Amino acid sequence: MHPQLTRLKKLTRKFNLLGFALLTIPIAVSLTACQSQVSVGQKESELANRDATAGKDVVLFPDAVPSVYDGSVYWQQQNCASCHGADGKGVAGQCDIDLTNVERMRQRKPVDQYKLISFGEGKEELTPVTSALGTAEGSEAETKEAAPRVMKHEAFLDKLSKRQRWDLIFYTRSLAVPLLSDEERLAMKAVFGANCAVCHGSRGAGDGQLNKGLVLQPAPANFTQFDRFYDRTDEQIWDHIANGIRWEGMPNFLGKQDRGNKVTFDADYIWKLTQYVRNFHEDSAPALEGKKASRNNSASPSAISTNIKDKAAADKARIAEELDRKESVQ
Repeated sequence: MHPQLTRLKKLTRKFNLLGFALLTIPIAVSLTACQSQVSVGQKESELANRDATAGKDVVLFPDAVPSVYDGSVYWQQQNCASCHGADGKGVAGQCDIDLTNVERMRQRKPVDQYKLISFGEGKEELTPVTSALGTAEGSEAETKEAAPRVMKHEAFLDKLSKRQRWDLIFYTRSLAVPLLSDEERLAMKAVFGANCAVCHGSRGAGDGQLNKGLVLQPAPANFTQFDRFYDRTDEQIWDHIANGIRWEGMPNFLGKQDRGNKVTFDADYIWKLTQYVRNFHEDSAPALEGKKASRNNSASPSAISTNIKDKAAADKARIAEELDRKESVQ
């Protein structure tokens, strides 16, 4: 055989061996990795770094409408009254935040409350209304002179689930602005249907008759869009209804009338409309924790809301009696 041909065959063999070795390296590595994987039976905390999956500093929005009733259950389970008081007005020396202060709570975004109770730290700041700016996105252009207040709170990120935290948040909001009664909802449903549903849809999804095929630009607000409306204060929603939003097709309602439903859109009624919009973001009926109670007692949402307030009043009376008893002993 020709010497050059012999050398060529030897070289070919070497290259084949080298190629085979290179191919087997990733297979060997993957097999080794498989052997080091954890078993399904191991604890959840061992499957991944908790810090990587806990969503720290990341706002996770709920998968369903939060339940105010269930929030009242978590309020009791976490002993929130020890600092906030049974009625939410705060305990002297423990907390100076009055959760029943209507004006204050109307200036708070649900998303800011989520950050505070989830991560243990948050800011309280005045959020500008947007009627004079023309668009909701332009709100960042207006600033307030008052510096935001840095707030501290016990962190519940590892103590309550995402759903439980949102339930608790909307329960605390109901301490300042109670849920609408069944009668109020029914009456306002007609007003909403006559004045708002044509754009926003009867279910608030932004799919009204004027927006069939989603042709309107900008599109009417979808009230079921949590990431948008949980980043709005009640004051901002009131302002949008009262004064409208220029260039976005949102009309102003303050001072106008709905003669068919015998309603005047004064400031107080627009606050009720604001709460009606919030009803797309919260529910008074039991969801999970309240299911046992609802099976034993088919109470209406308004009756459940009243029951929550009665419990708070009873807790407050019990605490007062306990303090009186201690003083009499001394």
